[in-house]
Amino acid sequence: MRGALTMTSWIDSDAPVFFDTDCLGCFLWTSNLLVLRRLLDGRIRTPEEVVIEIMRRRPRSSRGYSVGMAQGDLRQFVSTGKAAVVCMEVGSKQHDEFHRLVKGEFWGKRLGRGESAALAHARFAPGIAASNNRGDIVPYCRSYGLQWITTTRMMVDAVSSNRLAFEEAMHMWERMVQEERRMPYPDFQSAWDEEARPEAETAATLDCPLSEE
Repeated sequence: MRGALTMTSWIDSDAPVFFDTDCLGCFLWTSNLLVLRRLLDGRIRTPEEVVIEIMRRRPRSSRGYSVGMAQGDLRQFVSTGKAAVVCMEVGSKQHDEFHRLVKGEFWGKRLGRGESAALAHARFAPGIAASNNRGDIVPYCRSYGLQWITTTRMMVDAVSSNRLAFEEAMHMWERMVQEERRMPYPDFQSAWDEEARPEAETAATLDCPLSEE
């Protein structure tokens, strides 16, 4: 199956999930790495380039404590084996593809190092790309038949499958907005209304088609 993943496909899959910096940051900067582990236990892959980008982030005066805490949380998350850091060997297919993406040799658009690393690993591992930057990753994923998932999709599907309480998701989303993550909806209720309900209504229609006259 190509494209964005449905609830059953990404939750039930055992494929590794390669995170870019922004997508991982949604959980990291809000102290929700353990929630992420609950959803993807044993499948979380963090490209080395993503780790470097996060560790190089400098605290701002109003959020210095949270940045330092987040970096410490990531170190512990990796050191205890809850997430695996993946690297690219020079000359490997991943390494060559990473540089092609960074240099803008795919459709002439330069991608960030974190995004490029996540896509290169997802293509050749293979696995699932986790990124919120649909404008950058969707054309690439469609071109190579890759699967991708966003923070919104993860949270909506997790609630739908009873792996995450609705109230917990609302609180997480609120924290993400407060931490200035670029979320596509103002709150989780809006995300749920726009993405979960239409999908459920479509499924119900397929299960119970209208009788023909």
